[in-house]
Amino acid sequence: MQGERFRRATNSLYSLEFKLQRKSTFWWIGVLGVLMILELLLYPLVDMLMGTIPEDILEEMEQMGMSFEFPSVTAYFLMQGAQVLALGGGLFLCCYCANTIMRDFRGKQSELLYTNALSRQDIVLTKFASAVTMVVVFNVLMLAIELVCMCIIDINGISIVPILAMFLYSIILHLLLVTITFSIYLLKKKSGYGIAIAIPLLLYFFGAIAYAVSLDVPFLMYLTPYTPFYEITAEAPFDVNFYSFIIYAVVAIALFVWGLLKFKKRDFA
Repeated sequence: MQGERFRRATNSLYSLEFKLQRKSTFWWIGVLGVLMILELLLYPLVDMLMGTIPEDILEEMEQMGMSFEFPSVTAYFLMQGAQVLALGGGLFLCCYCANTIMRDFRGKQSELLYTNALSRQDIVLTKFASAVTMVVVFNVLMLAIELVCMCIIDINGISIVPILAMFLYSIILHLLLVTITFSIYLLKKKSGYGIAIAIPLLLYFFGAIAYAVSLDVPFLMYLTPYTPFYEITAEAPFDVNFYSFIIYAVVAIALFVWGLLKFKKRDFA
């Protein structure tokens, strides 16, 4: 009987997280979906403009590392749309998981929630599970939107393996960002959205800088989880730096354990 009440309580809390953030979730997914669709709709225009550039100028651009030639819609998406997915999705999902913790400290909600029959660990793990679920749901929805759009633009240019590889990297990246953000908010009793926004933004722009100087300072590519999004190609979708994921996975797990232990000892009275 007690186990059944516990199961119902955790299921109710799990469902409540989605209901409380339903409106903001629809807005985020809608805006990011439109941005990614618009990004893809520019492909025919970019392809046409590239055809008007003389060959000698194109060769000079390639020598300078500024080539914008995209042999297929897949190659274009991996270079352009993936950036919107990685950064935009990171911002949304980090804000989502931050709000699951911050919301409980408005008014007297923390006293009510964290002093009931459910343990703090069960509550935190249930909230984290909702954030992880949102990571998967978000990426699946974005994948469906992009595949439909790409089929309309150029169905013959679709290479499904690189696209699926890119979305796999996206799920891993977002899981790492969400875990790190969630853990930091467990350690801080009150905070705004500044940290949730800063984490994906700073790591993304650091990744851009690291990629720009990777020939001279290659080890910098190990220090950002965005590395695969700068390295993935349609020809070799799995030839990317996975060590950056491993490094951040260790950091994320250590932070989560530390945050959970600190959170269990917090005084909510």
